[in-house]
Amino acid sequence: MAQITDWPIPTGPSGLAMRQQVNLITEALRTSNSGATAPTPTVAGMLWFDTSVSPGLLKQRNNANDAWVALAAADDSITNAKLANMATARLKGRVAAGTGDPEDLTVTQVQSLLGLSELTQAQAEDDASTVFGQVSGQRLAQAIAAIPDWTELAVVTAASTSAIDVLSLPAEISEIEILLWKMCSGSRIQIGTGASFTTTGYRSSGGNNGSLNTVNQTNGFVLFGDAASSLLRIVRVDGNNWLASYAGGGGAFTSHGGGDVTLGGELNRVRLVNAVVGGKFKMRYK
Repeated sequence: MAQITDWPIPTGPSGLAMRQQVNLITEALRTSNSGATAPTPTVAGMLWFDTSVSPGLLKQRNNANDAWVALAAADDSITNAKLANMATARLKGRVAAGTGDPEDLTVTQVQSLLGLSELTQAQAEDDASTVFGQVSGQRLAQAIAAIPDWTELAVVTAASTSAIDVLSLPAEISEIEILLWKMCSGSRIQIGTGASFTTTGYRSSGGNNGSLNTVNQTNGFVLFGDAASSLLRIVRVDGNNWLASYAGGGGAFTSHGGGDVTLGGELNRVRLVNAVVGGKFKMRYK
């Protein structure tokens, strides 16, 4: 502790007394009146190094001489008003190399620090990508546009019992839906590759809820007779392996069935065998 209570030098002191008083004053000044309790008497502007806290805190008497003001910032004492002014749309951080003062960062700098650069179209469309980033409206629109959507074909009304063929389908189709309206009396669906339809190798069956009767065929996906109207879905499992299922009704009973087949190449055609005059065939794919 280096505090004194009697600052003025007395009039006409002895040399020893003068030396002792000056040493006390010098030590108090040198240590900023350090001590666990405030020095007395006080005057405006007086310094006090408060050792009652750890680490010690330098304080100064205010202008009214009625309180001590900490000169070092205490924890949680700096308000936003005490910080330097910032430009609009900036964040505090640091991009310069090494340790140093904080900097006012732009949005672009913050995005770079966080790894939020704009994604490319390929990255935005890649559903297996683990790259994160921002997506502009243009990129989002491109990604949405790249999502496979249904291609609808015009409705065909059968004028005879001849087969209805859909040819030259694009590669990489993964799903086909066929709507049949009054078109399922002993009919079947065949798919094909290259220049021909596959007429063997199907594992297909169908039945209804009115009897124990079932139909099994190997020459196409069978449509049971009571399924006067139905929805048939043909889905690629993988490679050239295809799975079909259907459900329908409109006759005496509701019918259902399905099957599978492996093609010798990429699917590019669909055929309805045994059309019903006046029935309607509608197909879509993606």
